[in-house]
Amino acid sequence: MKNLLNVLISLCLISCSSRTDQRQQGEKSATEQADSVVLADLLAVDGPPLDTSEPSKAERRIKTVPFNSLSARACNTEAILYVYENIDSLSVDAIDIFLAAFSDECDINVEFSEFSQEMIFDVFARYPQDIVALLSKNDYDMAALTDELESPLLDPVIRPIISGIEQTGVHNPKVDSVLAALERANEYLTK
Repeated sequence: MKNLLNVLISLCLISCSSRTDQRQQGEKSATEQADSVVLADLLAVDGPPLDTSEPSKAERRIKTVPFNSLSARACNTEAILYVYENIDSLSVDAIDIFLAAFSDECDINVEFSEFSQEMIFDVFARYPQDIVALLSKNDYDMAALTDELESPLLDPVIRPIISGIEQTGVHNPKVDSVLAALERANEYLTK
């Protein structure tokens, strides 16, 4: 008798449990449908459809560093960030501050070294005339600049950078040392 009673109680519990599961499943389905309708209403926009084309790389870069906050000092990560954010429209003054940021002191600054290494080839490729003019008239840490140029961490395309600098027609010890560093990097990368 006890066994029969246990079996009946078990069956009753199982049947109640399955009904509860069915009811919960129905409630969940109804809630999900209501949520999707509410979400669709919330996301609906009146007016013409928005242009969903992919923004350009430069448009996606958020400008966080104003130019007037920059200073020409060694290991200036803000200068590197400014150049990154404004790579398509750098002024000669911005390039000057960028070049002044390179120093042998920066070797221990990992953040600066990695980020500056990415940017130096891009700046030299885009602004060869400005680079040559600045190198010719200003004093920079040429050892630090040439070290960066001859030891690329990434695989930049160096031949167009060399051609751009050569096309300026300027030859002086600083420009020639930059060209020599780029030639060494190119040889290293093409081995």
